[in-house]
Amino acid sequence: MIKRITLILLVFLSVKSLAQFGPQQIISNEFNLAWGVIPIDLNFDGDLDVLAQSNTAIVWYNNLDGQGNFTDQILVENIPGLSSLSMFDFDGDGDKDILYSITNTPEIGWMENLGMGNFSALNIVSFGPAVSGLSAGDLDTDGDLDIVAVLPAGLVWFENIDGQGTFNSFIGIDLDTSELGDAFTIFDLDNDGDVDIIASYDEFVFHTVLTWYENLDGQGNFSEKKHISTFGYCSSCFFRIYFIRHADINQDGRIDILLGVNNDDPQDPSVIYWTENLGGQGNFAQAQGIYSHPISAGFVRPSDLDSDGDIDLIHWGGFLGEDAISWFKNMDGLGNFSSQILISAEVDSPRDASAADLDNDGLIDVISASAFDDKIAWYENYTILDVKDYPLQEVILYPNPVKDILTINVNNAKRINSVKIYNTLGQLVLDKNDGFIQIDVSNMYRGLFFVSVETEIGVLTKKIIKQ
Repeated sequence: MIKRITLILLVFLSVKSLAQFGPQQIISNEFNLAWGVIPIDLNFDGDLDVLAQSNTAIVWYNNLDGQGNFTDQILVENIPGLSSLSMFDFDGDGDKDILYSITNTPEIGWMENLGMGNFSALNIVSFGPAVSGLSAGDLDTDGDLDIVAVLPAGLVWFENIDGQGTFNSFIGIDLDTSELGDAFTIFDLDNDGDVDIIASYDEFVFHTVLTWYENLDGQGNFSEKKHISTFGYCSSCFFRIYFIRHADINQDGRIDILLGVNNDDPQDPSVIYWTENLGGQGNFAQAQGIYSHPISAGFVRPSDLDSDGDIDLIHWGGFLGEDAISWFKNMDGLGNFSSQILISAEVDSPRDASAADLDNDGLIDVISASAFDDKIAWYENYTILDVKDYPLQEVILYPNPVKDILTINVNNAKRINSVKIYNTLGQLVLDKNDGFIQIDVSNMYRGLFFVSVETEIGVLTKKIIKQ
């Protein structure tokens, strides 16, 4: 399998330039059962560190020089039974806090980011019912982040009542637990200014359904589930949607859906799909397959890996899939993906992968966590950008660091055609096409960003730090 994937890589490289990744660089191979990785600037020094999770602990690795040379692991907290880890700003102070769940207890909670890699003690939100899905979003449109979870009681949310991370008891979204799946994602599906929830449920035993819940009033009151797409028609099989993510795959300004579907019948393989958002009102096209595997197709995370302005996919095998980190190139920006392209096979049971610029060269690198070799590692992106070059001094961004207003000064009165700002995951967070020389960035969270300025003679990307 690995030889075949490598051959595919060489064929692609002979046809056109695309993201090329260097050899594995080990951050740690002593983090027992490494389970998850999050690139984030924890000490506010302008480069990205790595926060990592196992099933017993949270640790972080300090990026010493902004070039991807890391310290030994620094313990954040020992948490036996840790099952999930993500980061959101729950107290509105501009830095991201830790959201976690525990299977042993079971428990949902958060830890306040105190700065410089230090976090508060555990703040328990819910104690008792087992957690099978967990995320956050502003469900009641009050400017702070609430928590969404799948519990034995159903799909529920916890309101952040003061914007400081004080949560009330859960509020039901769908309490029909007989059919509810574990996977969900949160975004404004119907373009009405509030966030909706996209989830799954198992209709009978032989097929699974991608569904959504409309936020009816922007206050967290949701509709009954609405059908998007059905997967599997087999009277003796068990289908399950095991992950759901979202991104604008075909660059039409509407958010599409990525998902993985497992089936216990080896004749009908596990498949990763994407489904196109047709009109922003809950109508989606027939799902298109991206990758299949006889046992488990693994997972993908969207990111622009080759800096061509569209969304590619990082791929990892997971527990039952391939022992490899790879990617799929969005060949035309319209959601037609390449075959699997290998990044590294030097992983044993990869459990997570993410993307961010770890060495401050403007290119998106890849980070992985693999459980059975206790390894956190990264892979440098060697892509050569196909852009016109001109002297760096001709575009000046100030102030930098910036808090509110970013000014762009282009020498020789060159016209600015567009300004795009990307986060460290390669996601577009701001897009201006009106020749602005001053941009309000006050609503952006603190951290490192990349500003791409296009003029009539070329494109230049520079880093800024948002305070």
